[in-house]
Amino acid sequence: SYTLTPGRAPLNEDVVEYFLFEGKRGYCVHYASAATLMYRLFGFPARYVSGYAVDPAAFEEYVGILSGV
Repeated sequence: SYTLTPGRAPLNEDVVEYFLFEGKRGYCVHYASAATLMYRLFGFPARYVSGYAVDPAAFEEYVGILSGV
């Protein structure tokens, strides 16, 4: 279940494994990490990224390049 206070995984325990099989409580980081693991198991290249932000102006530049402006 989704919660902002899932508690900590025990020391020396894999966080994703603990989330999936024991704790079963977590927030976005737990779900995204678990999804990344499952995608990889099925052969899809996947990567978990945290704290990534793009300046909205970067999109304006990219759209300008595509439209030839």
